[in-house]
Amino acid sequence: MRVFAFSLWMVGLSALCNSVAAQAVGEEYYVTIGVFGVQNNALRLTAKANQLGFNSQYAINPLLKLYYVYVFQSDDKRKAYAFLIKLRAETQFKDAWVFTGKLGEDQGQVVKEPTVTTEPVKEPVITEPVITEPVKIDPPKEIKQPVVKRVAKGKFFLFKFINEETGNEVRGEIHLSESKTATQYQAFKADEVVDVTPPRNADGAYF
Repeated sequence: MRVFAFSLWMVGLSALCNSVAAQAVGEEYYVTIGVFGVQNNALRLTAKANQLGFNSQYAINPLLKLYYVYVFQSDDKRKAYAFLIKLRAETQFKDAWVFTGKLGEDQGQVVKEPTVTTEPVKEPVITEPVITEPVKIDPPKEIKQPVVKRVAKGKFFLFKFINEETGNEVRGEIHLSESKTATQYQAFKADEVVDVTPPRNADGAYF
């Protein structure tokens, strides 16, 4: 009795909303119970829902090339979500959800299933499990740039300067020259990894 009463309520609400949607242009709201990449799977779930008393239909999403099976369509968002709440609470379709947009090859034109007769319909043999979860599309993977290894001309050093009185690290530069009387020198800042080339003097040391 609950399924029959729900079906009558669903058919009346669906007819009212579809008449309003035919006069408006914009987004549609589809209470969806399954999404498939194979059309035969969409046909099977549509037939199963119709056996339970729903006016179930399916249509293709031309952007994703997937078939959406839905039991309610409206251009009124509130009515669609009210139907969804009742569907989840009173039927087996606990994972139903609302798709917002346009389905069908020709701006929302949908493929309708023929009306189910009162004669008993044999359950078809399903070789592939029915997928009732929404299809999730993984975001594109981030491409990481290869790390270029730095080649040293001499050796890498990291100079740090410490205040003898306080023990705190201070900023500054270190000057390296080839001799005590040299007028030219190499300057390196603290806390930076620097490439120090070997000295060219006979002592093999910097001053």
